[in-house]
Amino acid sequence: MALTAVATATWQKAYTGAVAGAKATCSVGNGTNYPGSIGTIGNSADGQWRLDRQSPPQGKTNLQIQKNNAPNPSTVACVIVPDNLSTQVGALNAPGPLQQRARARNSELTRMIHKGLSQSVDSRRAVSGQAGHMEVQVFEVQGTFSA
Repeated sequence: MALTAVATATWQKAYTGAVAGAKATCSVGNGTNYPGSIGTIGNSADGQWRLDRQSPPQGKTNLQIQKNNAPNPSTVACVIVPDNLSTQVGALNAPGPLQQRARARNSELTRMIHKGLSQSVDSRRAVSGQAGHMEVQVFEVQGTFSA
């Protein structure tokens, strides 16, 4: 099965304010910069949103779009990405066919990270029975590279 972004059964507390512009932050993450230590990967062009690495499950990275300067919860999207996919991408500066494969894999993984984050933003809903509370569905990148 090619890589895909799959909705999980997990929902996470979410930012309750307006989320206009949050999806632009999806482009901050890609197939080479997503793994790493907990912290901010980058900010949206307007500075309102950031892409963070949060506490992850074992062997995975927990990417979240969060509202800057907002009280908790500030999350508006969450996607879980297996760490081993980054090593399977390969070297983007490799010679010849290896470089072509690495670029194709990086592109495929980047698309799935963006798709998972975007779908998570779109999943935002009010928490049943809790006025003023919101939640977003957690997505996970699954499958294998098609290239």
